[in-house]
Amino acid sequence: MVVVVITWTGCAKPNNNPTVNNPTVAASISPHDTSAIYGDSINFTVVTSSSNTLSTATFTQSINGGAATQVGSIITLTNLTERVKIKYHVPVGTPGKIKLTCTVADSKGNSDTTSAIINVIPDYNSYSTVLLASYNDISGKGSFFDSKNGTVYSKKTASIASNQSLIDMIFFYDATNNYTLAAPADAIFGTGTGKISEDSVQTWTFKNNTNFYTTAITDFSSIHSAADIATAINGGASFTPATRANMLAVGQIIAFYTETGKYGLAQIAQASGGDASGNGALTINVLVQK
Repeated sequence: MVVVVITWTGCAKPNNNPTVNNPTVAASISPHDTSAIYGDSINFTVVTSSSNTLSTATFTQSINGGAATQVGSIITLTNLTERVKIKYHVPVGTPGKIKLTCTVADSKGNSDTTSAIINVIPDYNSYSTVLLASYNDISGKGSFFDSKNGTVYSKKTASIASNQSLIDMIFFYDATNNYTLAAPADAIFGTGTGKISEDSVQTWTFKNNTNFYTTAITDFSSIHSAADIATAINGGASFTPATRANMLAVGQIIAFYTETGKYGLAQIAQASGGDASGNGALTINVLVQK
């Protein structure tokens, strides 16, 4: 539903003018082209005039070229000139373009239309087919993922001190955990029995403490905003330990919460080549709160 709060003010001017031939209605809207995210409120103003008394103003919206639907109630006008104001709430849904149109009519049946375009930007980032490789995989892909910008780092670039704080998760495969995404702070990275030392994470000076959760969702179709991602997390359960999402399977969607306070979802698109020697590759699709 689109909820609108509409106010209008008239430039009070008595209609003392006699009826003229070829009367016209003129209308213009401001702002004309703007950007917004889901849930934003935008104030629009329509300036309109006619040689006859103005009668009504009607607002409609069209989302991504779809059918126009009325927004709010028809507004009654009473003067020769009017300033019609509307507070438009951007609906949560598919990002794209919303066309907001105002049609103004006068008492003689003349009318004019004016439109504004709202470019709707989602409040989350989307990264598709992110390829990660386990520590001994020869594919050349890195094991380290930065969810803020979708970057995959190699062992060499991830170990640079300025990059360590950017890494939210690390992919590996071993005989115990199988296909796994783990936080740099997870206890699996270290030396000794059952530890993974090949990535040298144990030598880092900064290790993000990302937490992982199961979810009940099977695809991204229900995700339209960052709030939906948070809902998916709240509906799941924490992995044990919370810093390690292991035994991952193709088609599974897990949630994560970064140390910087961002919610995210990772869909396991492909998993192949995993073995006890540390080979293996993982492809994930990611949505993460901006």
